[in-house]
Amino acid sequence: MDIIKIAKKYRDAGCSPIPLRRNSKAPALKGWQQYSESQIQDFEVFKQTNGIGLVMGFDNIQCLDIDAKHFEGDEYNEFVSLIEQNAPDLYDKMIIQQTQSGGYHWIFKCTDIAGNEKLAKNSKGEAIFETRGKGGQIVVWPTNGYKIIGKITDVSEISPEERKVIWMCAKMMDATPPTAQPIKNQPKGIEWNVEVDDTTLCC
Repeated sequence: MDIIKIAKKYRDAGCSPIPLRRNSKAPALKGWQQYSESQIQDFEVFKQTNGIGLVMGFDNIQCLDIDAKHFEGDEYNEFVSLIEQNAPDLYDKMIIQQTQSGGYHWIFKCTDIAGNEKLAKNSKGEAIFETRGKGGQIVVWPTNGYKIIGKITDVSEISPEERKVIWMCAKMMDATPPTAQPIKNQPKGIEWNVEVDDTTLCC
């Protein structure tokens, strides 16, 4: 498998690929975040790696990272159902990648973009839906255990409104137990001064 050739295909598709440490998810380059603004020019840096990452933020590319290993039920299908109810065409605009741990990456472009954000957690507080935006990166095929459904060259740009639908539906998957909040502006205790007439009491 020619990693350099594949990395160049990512570049030509408008992505910003970086090499990963061998058999690792970690970037092999220091200061890799700079490639959210520009693409690597020297592809010799991919010679020693067997994995590729994509820097998020370049050309507004971003990702919803769905971590299925922390699911407590059928969260993924419930999420997809919510997407279909609120924006029927949105699912088909996603480039979806299956991850090493059995999760998913929903990859898309949008002019609205932010940093990395946790959108939903399970009841134990473990993240199950989070974003990868500016300052983030994702691991992609041909890294071992990753499989893209469709073609990365077909990454679509969605509208800010469609992006809001993704965020809304993901947040609805949150199972974090609510924490008790102190009551604000609680009225102060009332002091009662009542004189009791013993003759009115019945024994």
